[in-house]
Amino acid sequence: DESTGELLLAIDPMGIGRLAYAVVGNAIVFSTSAEAVARFPAVSAGLARQAIFDYLFHHFVPAPATVFQGVRKLPPATHLIASRGDVRVERYWTPGFRIDKVESLSTLQTGLHEALREAVRDCGPAASTGAFLSGGLDSSTVAGVLSEALPAPARTFSIGFGYPDYDE
Repeated sequence: DESTGELLLAIDPMGIGRLAYAVVGNAIVFSTSAEAVARFPAVSAGLARQAIFDYLFHHFVPAPATVFQGVRKLPPATHLIASRGDVRVERYWTPGFRIDKVESLSTLQTGLHEALREAVRDCGPAASTGAFLSGGLDSSTVAGVLSEALPAPARTFSIGFGYPDYDE
């Protein structure tokens, strides 16, 4: 907004989209790509050592950090407001959880099974559709529901590693 000198950047409540930014003096450089922000001439950010450690330790770089020094990600359900040198990142939405009524366990089980079947059907599985088994309950459940939706047993896949701590 040129008349007020304000900039507003926002990301969707679930963080499906991406938005990276860097503050450079009184300016904000932003993009859907952290790399594009880092390569902008006024930013020219190098790799962040902490981000490399985080990636090796966690297998990802936790938000709001990125792998680039000085480049940050806008977390889900937040907005950035920049006004005359002041930059604030604020949460604009917090999910609300409420219980309208208490359902019986059998009603909840039936509802969950119906929702899983509908979700798998909506994906339009074909005979060549398969499922990756991670060794957990979620992937096993999806594979079971997939088998119900196909005329033959679902194709399933898993991966193994030479290290017991990471073996699926």
